[in-house]
Amino acid sequence: MHAQRAALIAAEKEDPLRHGWEPSIWRVADALQGLPGPVDWERVAGLKWEDWAERTRLALGVKRPLDLLLVTGANRSGKSERAAKRSVELMLGGADVAAWCFHESEAVSIEQQQKLMFKYLPRELKGKDVRRRLEYLTYKEQTGFGGNHFILPNGSSCGFRFYQQQLHAHEGASVWWIWCDELVGPDLLETLLSRIATLSGRMLVTFTPVMGWTATVQLVLQGAETVRWAPGFFLPKDGGEPDVVRGLGFGSEAEMAAAHEDGRWSVAEDCLNWWREPAQGDLSKGWRCDDGRVFEAMPRFMKCAREGWGALFFHPMDNPFGNPLQVWKLWRDAGREKVERRIYGFARKGYSAQFPRFDRRVHVLPVSALPKQGPVVMLLDPTPGGRPFVMGWFRAVGGRVYMIREWPSPGEVVPGLGELGAWAVPSGARDGQNDGKRGPAQDAIGWGLRQYLLEM
Repeated sequence: MHAQRAALIAAEKEDPLRHGWEPSIWRVADALQGLPGPVDWERVAGLKWEDWAERTRLALGVKRPLDLLLVTGANRSGKSERAAKRSVELMLGGADVAAWCFHESEAVSIEQQQKLMFKYLPRELKGKDVRRRLEYLTYKEQTGFGGNHFILPNGSSCGFRFYQQQLHAHEGASVWWIWCDELVGPDLLETLLSRIATLSGRMLVTFTPVMGWTATVQLVLQGAETVRWAPGFFLPKDGGEPDVVRGLGFGSEAEMAAAHEDGRWSVAEDCLNWWREPAQGDLSKGWRCDDGRVFEAMPRFMKCAREGWGALFFHPMDNPFGNPLQVWKLWRDAGREKVERRIYGFARKGYSAQFPRFDRRVHVLPVSALPKQGPVVMLLDPTPGGRPFVMGWFRAVGGRVYMIREWPSPGEVVPGLGELGAWAVPSGARDGQNDGKRGPAQDAIGWGLRQYLLEM
Protein backbone atom coordinates (compact mmCIF):
# COMPACT_ATOMS: atom_id res chain seq x y z
CA MET A 1 0.00 0.00 0.00
CA HIS A 2 2.85 2.37 0.76
CA ALA A 3 4.41 1.58 -2.60
CA GLN A 4 1.13 2.22 -4.41
CA ARG A 5 0.69 5.50 -2.53
CA ALA A 6 4.21 6.61 -3.43
CA ALA A 7 3.59 5.72 -7.07
CA LEU A 8 0.40 7.81 -7.16
CA ILE A 9 2.19 10.80 -5.63
CA ALA A 10 5.06 10.47 -8.10
CA ALA A 11 2.66 10.23 -11.06
CA GLU A 12 0.79 13.36 -9.95
CA LYS A 13 4.01 15.33 -9.62
CA GLU A 14 5.38 14.13 -12.94
CA ASP A 15 2.16 14.46 -14.98
CA PRO A 16 -0.54 16.39 -13.02
CA LEU A 17 -2.68 16.73 -16.15
CA ARG A 18 -3.51 13.02 -16.20
CA HIS A 19 -3.10 12.13 -12.55
CA GLY A 20 -4.34 13.52 -9.29
CA TRP A 21 -7.53 14.28 -7.42
CA GLU A 22 -10.23 16.84 -8.20
CA PRO A 23 -13.01 18.07 -5.86
CA SER A 24 -16.52 17.58 -7.19
CA ILE A 25 -17.16 21.35 -7.23
CA TRP A 26 -14.79 21.44 -10.23
CA ARG A 27 -17.22 19.23 -12.14
CA VAL A 28 -20.12 21.51 -11.20
CA ALA A 29 -18.19 24.37 -12.79
CA ASP A 30 -17.59 22.22 -15.90
CA ALA A 31 -21.30 21.42 -16.13
CA LEU A 32 -22.31 25.06 -15.78
CA GLN A 33 -20.24 26.02 -18.84
CA GLY A 34 -20.92 22.87 -20.85
CA LEU A 35 -17.29 21.72 -20.85
CA PRO A 36 -16.35 18.11 -21.72
CA GLY A 37 -16.35 15.55 -18.93
CA PRO A 38 -14.73 12.17 -18.21
CA VAL A 39 -15.73 9.26 -20.43
CA ASP A 40 -16.19 7.04 -17.37
CA TRP A 41 -18.44 9.49 -15.54
CA GLU A 42 -21.32 7.01 -15.36
CA ARG A 43 -19.19 4.86 -13.07
CA VAL A 44 -18.65 7.86 -10.76
CA ALA A 45 -22.05 9.56 -10.73
CA GLY A 46 -24.46 6.95 -12.11
CA LEU A 47 -25.23 9.06 -15.20
CA LYS A 48 -23.46 9.78 -18.44
CA TRP A 49 -21.63 13.09 -18.36
CA GLU A 50 -24.03 14.96 -20.67
CA ASP A 51 -27.08 13.84 -18.64
CA TRP A 52 -25.48 14.65 -15.28
CA ALA A 53 -24.29 18.04 -16.48
CA GLU A 54 -27.71 19.00 -17.81
CA ARG A 55 -29.51 17.93 -14.62
CA THR A 56 -26.99 19.79 -12.48
CA ARG A 57 -27.48 22.96 -14.51
CA LEU A 58 -31.27 22.72 -14.33
CA ALA A 59 -31.14 22.17 -10.56
CA LEU A 60 -29.25 25.47 -10.33
CA GLY A 61 -31.74 27.27 -12.55
CA VAL A 62 -29.48 27.36 -15.62
CA LYS A 63 -31.18 26.33 -18.86
CA ARG A 64 -28.14 26.46 -21.15
CA PRO A 65 -24.35 26.48 -20.63
CA LEU A 66 -23.06 29.79 -19.30
CA ASP A 67 -21.03 32.14 -21.46
CA LEU A 68 -19.43 33.72 -18.39
CA LEU A 69 -18.69 31.98 -15.11
CA LEU A 70 -17.29 33.88 -12.17
CA VAL A 71 -15.48 31.53 -9.77
CA THR A 72 -14.79 33.36 -6.54
CA GLY A 73 -13.79 32.04 -3.17
CA ALA A 74 -11.19 31.53 -0.51
CA ASN A 75 -7.50 31.98 -0.96
CA ARG A 76 -5.91 28.65 -1.96
CA SER A 77 -9.28 27.04 -2.65
CA GLY A 78 -8.15 25.71 -6.04
CA LYS A 79 -9.70 28.33 -8.34
CA SER A 80 -6.56 29.01 -10.40
CA GLU A 81 -5.43 25.39 -10.37
CA ARG A 82 -8.68 24.29 -11.98
CA ALA A 83 -8.64 27.16 -14.46
CA ALA A 84 -5.12 26.31 -15.65
CA LYS A 85 -5.85 22.61 -15.94
CA ARG A 86 -9.11 23.13 -17.85
CA SER A 87 -7.44 25.65 -20.17
CA VAL A 88 -4.82 23.09 -21.17
CA GLU A 89 -7.39 20.29 -21.50
CA LEU A 90 -9.59 22.39 -23.79
CA MET A 91 -6.65 23.22 -26.06
CA LEU A 92 -5.55 19.60 -26.19
CA GLY A 93 -9.12 18.38 -26.79
CA GLY A 94 -9.69 20.20 -30.06
CA ALA A 95 -7.59 21.39 -32.98
CA ASP A 96 -7.06 25.12 -33.50
CA VAL A 97 -8.62 26.18 -30.18
CA ALA A 98 -7.55 29.76 -29.48
CA ALA A 99 -7.28 30.78 -25.83
CA TRP A 100 -6.31 33.95 -23.97
CA CYS A 101 -5.15 34.07 -20.35
CA PHE A 102 -5.19 37.42 -18.54
CA HIS A 103 -3.47 38.68 -15.41
CA GLU A 104 -2.62 42.04 -13.88
CA SER A 105 0.86 42.47 -15.39
CA GLU A 106 3.48 40.53 -17.34
CA ALA A 107 5.54 39.94 -14.18
CA VAL A 108 2.60 38.49 -12.24
CA SER A 109 1.51 36.46 -15.26
CA ILE A 110 4.95 34.84 -15.53
CA GLU A 111 5.21 34.22 -11.81
CA GLN A 112 1.74 32.76 -11.29
CA GLN A 113 -0.42 32.10 -14.34
CA GLN A 114 2.19 30.93 -16.85
CA LYS A 115 3.82 28.74 -14.21
CA LEU A 116 0.49 27.01 -13.60
CA MET A 117 -0.18 26.56 -17.30
CA PHE A 118 3.22 24.94 -17.80
CA LYS A 119 2.56 22.67 -14.83
CA TYR A 120 -0.46 21.17 -16.58
CA LEU A 121 1.07 20.70 -20.02
CA PRO A 122 1.40 17.01 -20.93
CA ARG A 123 4.61 15.43 -19.71
CA GLU A 124 5.78 14.70 -23.26
CA LEU A 125 5.66 18.41 -24.18
CA LYS A 126 7.71 19.64 -21.25
CA GLY A 127 11.40 20.19 -21.75
CA LYS A 128 10.87 20.79 -25.49
CA ASP A 129 11.99 23.93 -27.27
CA VAL A 130 10.02 23.77 -30.51
CA ARG A 131 9.84 26.58 -33.08
CA ARG A 132 8.17 25.24 -36.18
CA ARG A 133 5.70 26.85 -38.54
CA LEU A 134 2.69 25.21 -36.88
CA GLU A 135 4.11 24.63 -33.40
CA TYR A 136 5.80 26.99 -30.97
CA LEU A 137 6.64 26.02 -27.41
CA THR A 138 9.51 27.40 -25.37
CA TYR A 139 9.42 27.99 -21.61
CA LYS A 140 11.74 29.15 -18.84
CA GLU A 141 10.56 29.55 -15.28
CA GLN A 142 12.11 33.01 -14.87
CA THR A 143 10.80 34.42 -18.17
CA GLY A 144 7.71 32.30 -18.85
CA PHE A 145 6.61 31.27 -22.33
CA GLY A 146 8.56 32.78 -25.19
CA GLY A 147 6.72 35.80 -26.55
CA ASN A 148 4.00 35.24 -23.92
CA HIS A 149 2.34 32.57 -26.04
CA PHE A 150 2.61 28.96 -27.19
CA ILE A 151 1.17 26.79 -29.97
CA LEU A 152 0.49 23.08 -29.43
CA PRO A 153 1.10 20.35 -32.05
CA ASN A 154 -2.64 20.26 -32.88
CA GLY A 155 -2.63 23.95 -33.74
CA SER A 156 -4.33 25.16 -30.56
CA SER A 157 -2.74 28.30 -29.16
CA CYS A 158 -2.62 30.30 -25.96
CA GLY A 159 -1.72 33.96 -25.58
CA PHE A 160 -0.96 35.62 -22.24
CA ARG A 161 -2.24 39.18 -21.90
CA PHE A 162 -2.36 41.80 -19.17
CA TYR A 163 -4.87 44.24 -17.72
CA GLN A 164 -2.29 47.02 -18.02
CA GLN A 165 -2.57 46.88 -21.81
CA GLN A 166 -4.87 49.31 -23.61
CA LEU A 167 -8.36 48.07 -24.51
CA HIS A 168 -7.74 48.39 -28.23
CA ALA A 169 -4.95 45.79 -27.94
CA HIS A 170 -7.67 43.14 -27.49
CA GLU A 171 -9.95 44.16 -30.34
CA GLY A 172 -10.49 42.24 -33.55
CA ALA A 173 -9.57 38.65 -32.74
CA SER A 174 -12.03 35.82 -32.07
CA VAL A 175 -11.16 33.23 -29.44
CA TRP A 176 -13.08 30.34 -27.89
CA TRP A 177 -11.70 30.40 -24.34
CA ILE A 178 -10.69 33.31 -22.10
CA TRP A 179 -9.48 32.97 -18.52
CA CYS A 180 -9.09 36.11 -16.42
CA ASP A 181 -7.30 35.56 -13.11
CA GLU A 182 -7.93 38.01 -10.30
CA LEU A 183 -9.83 41.22 -10.78
CA VAL A 184 -10.54 42.24 -14.36
CA GLY A 185 -12.02 45.69 -14.97
CA PRO A 186 -15.64 45.99 -16.17
CA ASP A 187 -14.68 47.75 -19.40
CA LEU A 188 -12.25 45.00 -20.37
CA LEU A 189 -14.75 42.34 -19.35
CA GLU A 190 -17.31 43.70 -21.77
CA THR A 191 -14.67 43.95 -24.51
CA LEU A 192 -13.56 40.34 -24.02
CA LEU A 193 -17.13 39.04 -24.13
CA SER A 194 -17.37 40.31 -27.68
CA ARG A 195 -14.20 38.33 -28.54
CA ILE A 196 -15.86 34.99 -27.66
CA ALA A 197 -19.26 35.84 -29.18
CA THR A 198 -18.41 34.89 -32.78
CA LEU A 199 -17.36 31.34 -31.85
CA SER A 200 -19.94 30.95 -29.03
CA GLY A 201 -17.01 30.56 -26.67
CA ARG A 202 -16.66 30.63 -22.91
CA MET A 203 -15.13 33.02 -20.41
CA LEU A 204 -13.92 32.18 -16.90
CA VAL A 205 -13.07 34.77 -14.24
CA THR A 206 -11.34 33.61 -11.04
CA PHE A 207 -10.59 35.86 -8.09
CA THR A 208 -10.90 36.57 -4.38
CA PRO A 209 -12.84 39.81 -3.74
CA VAL A 210 -10.10 41.45 -1.68
CA MET A 211 -11.41 44.96 -2.46
CA GLY A 212 -15.06 44.13 -1.80
CA TRP A 213 -17.96 45.32 -3.95
CA THR A 214 -15.99 46.68 -6.89
CA ALA A 215 -17.38 47.75 -10.26
CA THR A 216 -16.68 44.32 -11.76
CA VAL A 217 -18.43 42.55 -8.89
CA GLN A 218 -21.38 44.88 -9.36
CA LEU A 219 -21.46 44.28 -13.10
CA VAL A 220 -21.74 40.51 -12.57
CA LEU A 221 -23.65 40.19 -9.29
CA GLN A 222 -26.01 43.20 -9.29
CA GLY A 223 -29.48 41.66 -9.08
CA ALA A 224 -28.16 38.08 -8.92
CA GLU A 225 -30.25 35.42 -7.16
CA THR A 226 -28.68 32.91 -4.79
CA VAL A 227 -29.85 29.47 -5.88
CA ARG A 228 -27.55 27.29 -3.77
CA TRP A 229 -26.41 28.01 -0.20
CA ALA A 230 -23.92 26.46 2.22
CA PRO A 231 -23.52 26.94 5.99
CA GLY A 232 -20.89 29.52 6.94
CA PHE A 233 -19.58 27.75 10.02
CA PHE A 234 -16.90 30.40 10.49
CA LEU A 235 -19.63 33.08 10.83
CA PRO A 236 -21.96 32.28 13.75
CA LYS A 237 -25.24 34.21 14.12
CA ASP A 238 -26.21 32.83 17.53
CA GLY A 239 -23.49 34.52 19.58
CA GLY A 240 -21.41 31.35 19.85
CA GLU A 241 -17.91 30.60 18.63
CA PRO A 242 -17.07 29.73 15.02
CA ASP A 243 -17.30 25.98 14.38
CA VAL A 244 -13.89 25.25 12.85
CA VAL A 245 -14.45 21.48 12.81
CA ARG A 246 -17.59 21.63 10.68
CA GLY A 247 -16.20 24.58 8.76
CA LEU A 248 -13.46 22.28 7.46
CA GLY A 249 -15.96 19.51 6.69
CA PHE A 250 -15.18 17.16 9.61
CA GLY A 251 -17.63 15.42 11.90
CA SER A 252 -15.56 15.60 15.08
CA GLU A 253 -12.33 16.96 16.52
CA ALA A 254 -10.85 13.45 16.56
CA GLU A 255 -11.58 13.00 12.85
CA MET A 256 -10.02 16.40 12.12
CA ALA A 257 -6.89 15.63 14.14
CA ALA A 258 -6.38 12.28 12.40
CA ALA A 259 -6.81 13.85 8.97
CA HIS A 260 -4.38 16.64 9.76
CA GLU A 261 -1.80 14.06 10.78
CA ASP A 262 -2.20 12.55 7.32
CA GLY A 263 -1.82 15.91 5.55
CA ARG A 264 -5.53 16.36 4.72
CA TRP A 265 -6.71 19.72 5.96
CA SER A 266 -10.39 19.48 5.12
CA VAL A 267 -13.14 17.30 3.62
CA ALA A 268 -14.53 18.63 0.38
CA GLU A 269 -18.31 18.81 -0.05
CA ASP A 270 -19.79 16.09 -2.25
CA CYS A 271 -21.57 18.07 -4.96
CA LEU A 272 -22.40 15.16 -7.26
CA ASN A 273 -25.98 14.85 -6.00
CA TRP A 274 -26.98 18.49 -6.00
CA TRP A 275 -29.33 17.71 -8.87
CA ARG A 276 -31.24 15.21 -6.73
CA GLU A 277 -31.82 17.59 -3.81
CA PRO A 278 -34.91 19.83 -3.48
CA ALA A 279 -34.60 23.59 -3.89
CA GLN A 280 -33.28 25.24 -0.74
CA GLY A 281 -35.27 28.46 -0.89
CA ASP A 282 -34.11 31.70 0.70
CA LEU A 283 -31.65 31.12 3.57
CA SER A 284 -30.30 34.66 3.76
CA LYS A 285 -31.48 35.00 7.36
CA GLY A 286 -29.27 32.13 8.49
CA TRP A 287 -28.54 28.41 8.43
CA ARG A 288 -30.04 26.54 11.40
CA CYS A 289 -28.34 23.24 12.27
CA ASP A 290 -29.93 20.19 13.88
CA ASP A 291 -28.13 20.94 17.15
CA GLY A 292 -29.82 24.36 17.34
CA ARG A 293 -26.84 26.45 16.32
CA VAL A 294 -27.33 29.19 13.71
CA PHE A 295 -24.71 30.36 11.21
CA GLU A 296 -24.63 32.69 8.24
CA ALA A 297 -25.79 31.04 5.02
CA MET A 298 -23.18 31.79 2.36
CA PRO A 299 -23.82 31.69 -1.40
CA ARG A 300 -22.59 28.62 -3.27
CA PHE A 301 -24.08 29.48 -6.67
CA MET A 302 -25.72 32.69 -7.84
CA LYS A 303 -27.74 33.02 -11.03
CA CYS A 304 -26.99 36.42 -12.47
CA ALA A 305 -29.55 38.87 -13.77
CA ARG A 306 -27.81 38.88 -17.15
CA GLU A 307 -28.69 35.83 -19.23
CA GLY A 308 -25.80 33.40 -19.66
CA TRP A 309 -23.87 34.58 -16.57
CA GLY A 310 -23.37 32.84 -13.23
CA ALA A 311 -21.17 32.89 -10.12
CA LEU A 312 -19.86 29.80 -8.33
CA PHE A 313 -18.23 30.06 -4.90
CA PHE A 314 -15.32 27.86 -3.82
CA HIS A 315 -15.28 27.42 -0.04
CA PRO A 316 -12.35 26.55 2.26
CA MET A 317 -13.01 22.81 2.39
CA ASP A 318 -12.95 22.46 -1.41
CA ASN A 319 -9.15 22.06 -1.48
CA PRO A 320 -8.04 19.67 1.30
CA PHE A 321 -4.40 20.31 0.38
CA GLY A 322 -4.53 24.11 0.47
CA ASN A 323 -4.37 24.31 4.29
CA PRO A 324 -7.65 26.18 4.79
CA LEU A 325 -7.09 26.08 8.56
CA GLN A 326 -4.13 28.40 8.14
CA VAL A 327 -6.20 30.69 5.91
CA TRP A 328 -8.86 30.84 8.62
CA LYS A 329 -6.29 31.65 11.33
CA LEU A 330 -4.95 34.46 9.17
CA TRP A 331 -8.33 36.22 8.85
CA ARG A 332 -10.38 35.15 11.87
CA ASP A 333 -9.73 38.39 13.81
CA ALA A 334 -10.19 40.71 10.81
CA GLY A 335 -13.96 41.08 11.17
CA ARG A 336 -16.98 39.47 9.53
CA GLU A 337 -16.66 41.35 6.26
CA LYS A 338 -13.06 40.19 5.73
CA VAL A 339 -14.02 36.60 6.61
CA GLU A 340 -16.84 36.72 4.06
CA ARG A 341 -14.45 37.93 1.37
CA ARG A 342 -11.31 35.93 2.17
CA ILE A 343 -12.89 32.68 3.31
CA TYR A 344 -16.13 32.48 1.33
CA GLY A 345 -15.36 34.76 -1.63
CA PHE A 346 -18.49 36.85 -1.00
CA ALA A 347 -18.51 40.66 -1.17
CA ARG A 348 -21.40 42.76 0.04
CA LYS A 349 -22.30 46.19 -1.25
CA GLY A 350 -20.22 48.83 0.49
CA TYR A 351 -20.43 52.55 1.03
CA SER A 352 -20.11 53.36 -2.66
CA ALA A 353 -23.62 52.15 -3.47
CA GLN A 354 -26.25 54.90 -3.60
CA PHE A 355 -28.87 52.54 -2.14
CA PRO A 356 -26.93 50.28 0.28
CA ARG A 357 -30.13 48.76 1.77
CA PHE A 358 -31.71 47.88 -1.57
CA ASP A 359 -32.89 44.27 -1.58
CA ARG A 360 -34.66 42.72 -4.59
CA ARG A 361 -36.63 40.37 -2.33
CA VAL A 362 -38.14 43.39 -0.55
CA HIS A 363 -38.21 46.19 -3.08
CA VAL A 364 -39.07 44.39 -6.34
CA LEU A 365 -42.55 42.88 -6.68
CA PRO A 366 -44.23 40.83 -9.39
CA VAL A 367 -46.83 42.69 -11.43
CA SER A 368 -49.57 40.56 -9.83
CA ALA A 369 -48.71 42.03 -6.40
CA LEU A 370 -49.12 45.67 -7.45
CA PRO A 371 -52.30 47.47 -6.38
CA LYS A 372 -54.79 47.88 -9.21
CA GLN A 373 -56.41 51.07 -7.89
CA GLY A 374 -55.09 54.42 -6.70
CA PRO A 375 -53.83 57.70 -8.15
CA VAL A 376 -50.88 57.61 -10.54
CA VAL A 377 -48.33 60.42 -10.45
CA MET A 378 -45.82 61.04 -13.24
CA LEU A 379 -42.50 62.74 -12.51
CA LEU A 380 -40.30 64.07 -15.30
CA ASP A 381 -36.74 65.38 -15.33
CA PRO A 382 -36.08 67.37 -18.55
CA THR A 383 -32.39 66.51 -18.80
CA PRO A 384 -30.28 68.96 -20.83
CA GLY A 385 -28.00 68.45 -23.82
CA GLY A 386 -30.47 66.53 -25.96
CA ARG A 387 -30.38 63.52 -23.63
CA PRO A 388 -33.64 61.61 -23.10
CA PHE A 389 -35.99 63.04 -20.51
CA VAL A 390 -36.21 60.77 -17.44
CA MET A 391 -39.78 59.84 -16.61
CA GLY A 392 -41.32 57.71 -13.88
CA TRP A 393 -44.91 56.72 -13.07
CA PHE A 394 -45.80 56.02 -9.43
CA ARG A 395 -48.90 54.76 -7.60
CA ALA A 396 -49.37 55.66 -3.94
CA VAL A 397 -51.58 53.31 -1.90
CA GLY A 398 -51.81 52.85 1.86
CA GLY A 399 -48.66 54.73 2.74
CA ARG A 400 -46.54 52.94 0.18
CA VAL A 401 -45.29 54.16 -3.18
CA TYR A 402 -44.94 51.76 -6.10
CA MET A 403 -42.93 52.65 -9.19
CA ILE A 404 -44.95 51.02 -11.96
CA ARG A 405 -43.06 52.28 -15.01
CA GLU A 406 -39.91 54.13 -15.95
CA TRP A 407 -38.59 55.63 -19.18
CA PRO A 408 -36.12 55.01 -20.69
CA SER A 409 -36.14 51.40 -19.56
CA PRO A 410 -33.61 48.68 -20.51
CA GLY A 411 -35.20 46.08 -22.75
CA GLU A 412 -37.95 48.39 -23.99
CA VAL A 413 -37.91 49.30 -27.69
CA VAL A 414 -38.60 52.96 -28.51
CA PRO A 415 -40.08 53.52 -31.99
CA GLY A 416 -37.50 55.11 -34.24
CA LEU A 417 -34.67 54.62 -31.76
CA GLY A 418 -34.67 50.96 -30.77
CA GLU A 419 -33.57 49.87 -27.30
CA LEU A 420 -31.85 52.73 -25.48
CA GLY A 421 -30.13 50.50 -22.91
CA ALA A 422 -29.15 51.29 -19.32
CA TRP A 423 -28.92 54.83 -17.91
CA ALA A 424 -25.81 54.00 -15.84
CA VAL A 425 -23.30 51.15 -15.97
CA PRO A 426 -20.50 50.08 -13.59
CA SER A 427 -17.16 51.86 -13.82
CA GLY A 428 -13.63 50.82 -12.93
CA ALA A 429 -12.56 54.34 -11.97
CA ARG A 430 -11.03 54.87 -8.52
CA ASP A 431 -10.62 51.10 -8.15
CA GLY A 432 -14.34 50.71 -8.72
CA GLN A 433 -15.25 52.68 -5.59
CA ASN A 434 -17.74 55.01 -7.26
CA ASP A 435 -21.27 54.86 -8.53
CA GLY A 436 -20.79 54.02 -12.17
CA LYS A 437 -20.62 56.01 -15.39
CA ARG A 438 -22.96 57.13 -18.15
CA GLY A 439 -24.72 54.33 -20.00
CA PRO A 440 -25.95 54.27 -23.60
CA ALA A 441 -29.39 55.61 -22.58
CA GLN A 442 -27.75 58.98 -21.87
CA ASP A 443 -26.73 59.47 -25.51
CA ALA A 444 -28.43 62.49 -27.09
CA ILE A 445 -31.57 61.75 -29.12
CA GLY A 446 -32.54 65.34 -30.00
CA TRP A 447 -36.27 64.91 -29.47
CA GLY A 448 -38.70 67.80 -29.34
CA LEU A 449 -41.76 68.10 -27.09
CA ARG A 450 -44.12 66.67 -29.74
CA GLN A 451 -42.09 63.42 -29.95
CA TYR A 452 -42.15 63.08 -26.15
CA LEU A 453 -45.92 63.67 -26.16
CA LEU A 454 -46.38 60.88 -28.73
CA GLU A 455 -44.16 58.54 -26.70
CA MET A 456 -46.10 59.22 -23.49
